[in-house]
Amino acid sequence: MELIGRDNDLNQALQAITQGRNVLVIGDGGIGKTAFISALVERIELPCFQIHEGTAKQVLFDLAMQVHAAYGLKLPAGIIPRQTLARAKRVGVLTIDDINRPIYRLKIPDLVQILCDSLAGKHCIVVVNSLEVNPTTANAIKDLLEVVQMVGVMDSSNRRNLIQKMLYKFNQKIELEPLTIFECENIADKHCEGIRFASHYTKSLFIRHISRESDGNPAALMAMLRAAATEDKITPAKVHSMSHEQGHSFMDMSWVVVLLLISFMAYRYISRGMGEMEGYILSGVGSAVVFGLIFVLRKLSTPRA
Repeated sequence: MELIGRDNDLNQALQAITQGRNVLVIGDGGIGKTAFISALVERIELPCFQIHEGTAKQVLFDLAMQVHAAYGLKLPAGIIPRQTLARAKRVGVLTIDDINRPIYRLKIPDLVQILCDSLAGKHCIVVVNSLEVNPTTANAIKDLLEVVQMVGVMDSSNRRNLIQKMLYKFNQKIELEPLTIFECENIADKHCEGIRFASHYTKSLFIRHISRESDGNPAALMAMLRAAATEDKITPAKVHSMSHEQGHSFMDMSWVVVLLLISFMAYRYISRGMGEMEGYILSGVGSAVVFGLIFVLRKLSTPRA
């Protein structure tokens, strides 16, 4: 995945990691967090273990397999069957296949403790590709933060209590801001190869247009460039028709919804006190509609990577 216009942020993150800090990468959906982390992991000289999305058991089991392959897990006595230990002693190694089933059968707190014991004192990085996790995984990450250096990725809309409580442990925050118009134009110009334009003027118009439409969002910029590459020829008319949903920012209307809810509830109590049954019923219906609107907005606001 290509990293677009993030050299300064990348260098800042690498410097923080070299200094032993925990790094938190924050940004809106589509801003390029996934590409940024991929590029960062490629440049980190220390061993990296990645936590991907999944259930708490899947996430921790996968991390345990990565740690065992690199260092070997510190396993308490009695977890591995005697026959397996005897065979491992003969061949000189306890393979991943030997520990797969016993490790997966462990309770999550026991597995977290094994990971903490195995990673304590190791010079490595645990990369959490998304902090949009369930409470069990969040608690496991909190425990791991006590013993190992970590890089986390979080959507700027994340307001989960358990995540917010551990953010102080990330002592270096890298906030991925929208690209400037100048950066967008430079990137667009470099990626215009292979796109056919009706004229040189059309190319300049295209670069300016998609740079504005992207609103500094790398995913939106690259999506419009890919769309243009599929066209036989880009004309001024086609340029003006190009847009991308990730490039548009929208006003936060949540405060308006809350204000409406408060107004309906206040009117409901006033109507009840004054004996106005029609107003009482109307305000009740209005409150129900607002509650439904809040539910729908929450469902529609699922964060994008």
